[in-house]
Amino acid sequence: MPIPHSDSSLLHITNGDVTASSLRRSTLPGAVISWKDVLHEGPVPAGLSATARNDLRARWMAARGWAAYDSIFADFERRDRRLDQAPSRSQIVLWFEHDLYDQLQLIQILDHLRRSRPRHEVSLICIDAFPGVDNFAGLGQLSPDRLKSLFPRRVPVTQDHVALTSAAWVAFTSPEPSGIERLIESDSDLLPFLAQALRRHCQEFPSVESGLSRTEHQILSALSTGAETPSHLFTASQAHEEAPFMGDLPLWSILVDLASGSTPALRFGSPATPRDSPAFAHQRITMTEHAAAILAGSERYQLPAAVDRWRGGVHLPADGQQWQWNGQRLVAGDATGDA
Repeated sequence: MPIPHSDSSLLHITNGDVTASSLRRSTLPGAVISWKDVLHEGPVPAGLSATARNDLRARWMAARGWAAYDSIFADFERRDRRLDQAPSRSQIVLWFEHDLYDQLQLIQILDHLRRSRPRHEVSLICIDAFPGVDNFAGLGQLSPDRLKSLFPRRVPVTQDHVALTSAAWVAFTSPEPSGIERLIESDSDLLPFLAQALRRHCQEFPSVESGLSRTEHQILSALSTGAETPSHLFTASQAHEEAPFMGDLPLWSILVDLASGSTPALRFGSPATPRDSPAFAHQRITMTEHAAAILAGSERYQLPAAVDRWRGGVHLPADGQQWQWNGQRLVAGDATGDA
């Protein structure tokens, strides 16, 4: 049975600007909020107020060269303010996908609503395919009319949904990741894409064997088989994903990290090119002997000391103890590879 709604009270929340624009161009009534935060990259520790977390996230992103701090922080604050000031009668519709980027936003939003707006009526649209769309990657592929056709399929968010997403958010922001593994093992039909997304999150921790995250390994493998530019590497890495989730700016930052330190894994042809310049994506990249040895299994990648790497609430220091992925689960070990 379709969920009843009042046109004047609808508030749509979605993953980014492309889908938000399509929703605004559809004939669906209501305001639209674009959430946008790339939660799979950078620090998301527990215990911070929303404003303090927004400040931390904005500073980290600005340091990575994604945009100016003031702009990022203002966007986050404006987004949160619009949600918190929504009238109490608002009916909130969440529009999300199956990938890691979206699932992390979803658990953040539902945990936020649990604490700040517990009486709102909330419904969810979350898909991994759409009829007639080959190689579905996300809601941004859909026209305004196709997006509108999903509206009657939204499902009510229940207290069971909220309990699951709050547990997931606590686990994601924890300084140690054992809670994430428990959620993966429990795998709930309430949010059928969450467990796989969290497993993909775990694969971004350093590998016990190579020291590389899954994305880093995909990048070096693509270089070894002929990819030559950041643009080529982005396409090649995405092709290996079951549910592509990473945008170009996060991948550019990973490339810069791989080119850092005293024993880099790759080299840029034009290292001074800014990451926000179109030329960055088309410069030539070469693989070092160290990278070839990593892929061959005779050497191990170690994160340069200058790189501040986080996975949710887990800090990954370049030396000392860190969490690593052994192919099945996360284990505590030394950054040099002694798990």
